[in-house]
Amino acid sequence: MGLDIVAYQGLTKTDAEENIRVAHDQFGYSSDLEQGWYDCEGESFHFRAGSYSGYNAWRRALCEAIHGVNDVEFWKDEENYIGQPFYELINFSDCEGQIGPKISEKLYQDFTNPENEEKFLYYCNQNLETEMLREFYLENWEDFKKAFQMARHNGLVQWC
Repeated sequence: MGLDIVAYQGLTKTDAEENIRVAHDQFGYSSDLEQGWYDCEGESFHFRAGSYSGYNAWRRALCEAIHGVNDVEFWKDEENYIGQPFYELINFSDCEGQIGPKISEKLYQDFTNPENEEKFLYYCNQNLETEMLREFYLENWEDFKKAFQMARHNGLVQWC
């Protein structure tokens, strides 16, 4: 088992209950979309973010690279990180949930910021022992960047 991520762009509200369901969770990161059912009029993109533990290790590395603390320290003091790069990705479920267009736009800007990318690349080169692991982390970076790029256009990124 692993964590799958699906990104959609161009969602339109529908009454058909067999399509994409938007349901708000405790984080509220998809609250800019009305709850209910949607059709995808645009593109979609799917990728495997690794096993659950692999994704958590990747997210921990992201936190350490960008903020200089591990995820546990981040969560203990999370109110001081609100609005900071990748806050919404680090302070989010590791197994299910949704991020709507507004937060997707913010996260896309975080991923495309050259300073953030440089920090993450440096971290990977300094701290990951194998080339295979570095490639996996960098591929996840690119996949998430693509997912948020798409979802910022009236879309959704879904953890499943």
